[in-house]
Parts: sequence; C-alpha cells; structure tokens
Amino acid sequence: MTDVELVLVLGGWVVFVTAVLTRWTYGPLSRRFGHMRAVYFNRKIIHVLAGGLVAVLVPFFSSWAVPTAAALAIALFLYIPHKTGRLLWWFQDPDNMYEVSFAVMWALVVALSWGDWRLGVVPALFMAVGDSATGVVRNLLFKRRTKHWAGNIAMAAVSIHRLVLPRRRGSAGGAFGKRRGEVRVPPDRRQRDRPRYLVSLPASCPHSLPTMMLL
Repeated sequence: MTDVELVLVLGGWVVFVTAVLTRWTYGPLSRRFGHMRAVYFNRKIIHVLAGGLVAVLVPFFSSWAVPTAAALAIALFLYIPHKTGRLLWWFQDPDNMYEVSFAVMWALVVALSWGDWRLGVVPALFMAVGDSATGVVRNLLFKRRTKHWAGNIAMAAVSIHRLVLPRRRGSAGGAFGKRRGEVRVPPDRRQRDRPRYLVSLPASCPHSLPTMMLL
C-alpha cells in the first residue's frame, strides 16, 4: 500500500470517527451526562480512536510528508467551524480550540522525529491516550471540565503502564521496543538528541505550540 492509499484509508477513518461515530455517541452520552460533558467525552474518544490509532500506524508510511500534511489538513478542517461559527457541536466547544492544537502538534511531532519514529509515535500516544485518561477521570469525578491532580495521576498511570513498563519487562509489543526489552537507537547521536528535545516538550503538552516556536 502506498503512502497516498494509506493516508486515504486513515483519513476516511478519522472522518468517520469525528463526523459519524461521535455524533452517534453524543446521543446516549448527552442524555446521561448533559451536553458539555458529552462533548468532553466525545473529544476523548476522538483522541484515542483518531489520534492514537493513526499514530500507531505512522511507521507504515515511507515518508513523514504525507502523514504530516494530512494532520495539518485535519487541523484546518477543525479550525474552519470555529472561524465560521458553524461548530461540529457534538465535540467542539466554542471556548476550546485545543483539538486544532492537538492536530498541529501531532503533525509537528511526527515530522520532527522522523529520524527515529518512536520519538514521535510514543509522545503522540501520550497525548492521545494519556490525555484521554486524565479527561475522563476529571469528567467523572467533578462532572465538569476542570484541572485537578487526579487527572495527572491517571495520565501517568496509563502512560507508564501501557508505554513504559512493557518495554522494561521485555514485552515484544511494549513501547515499540524489540524483544527482551532491547531498544535500538540511531547511530548518530546528534540525530537522536535533536528531535528528542524538540519533540518531548510540546508533545507532553499539546497546547505548547508557542513555546516550541520559540525554540
């Protein structure tokens, strides 16, 4: 499968998740939790099923250009409703454009880490899966969108358990490590160090694009 064919398949999946699946899940979620909490839950569903699943498949691309361009196109697709005022109401919040920031940071993380794709895929999964955990926990505990240390613990627990510990235990599927916990690194240390520092900061917080631009 070529890069173009793969991105068309994954793009179709992302459109299905954002335009069809979460519009359907909004109904039962809103009846149980109300509008804003349903929107918040839907945003986390998109994080995992769109951002997370696609991140896992990034290594199947032969170049960073296609997935990066596709993610930026998705960011534009998400920005236009905010600009025009015609929101995708089942997951977009007029006071919260972070889904646009998420797509932009996903694109930049993949592009800047292409020398060793794990430096991009793993942080992207931290954003997608870990941030979803913190959002769900806060939503269930406080019944509104808020910040709390309980969410930080949830994100740390999910990220460490699913992405860090498996590699240390020698799992073949862990954080994309080899069997018995071996992890290959690029032979050129300069190629390894540069994307690590540029990527890890914005990836740890998808809203830190201004900080990254300063770097």
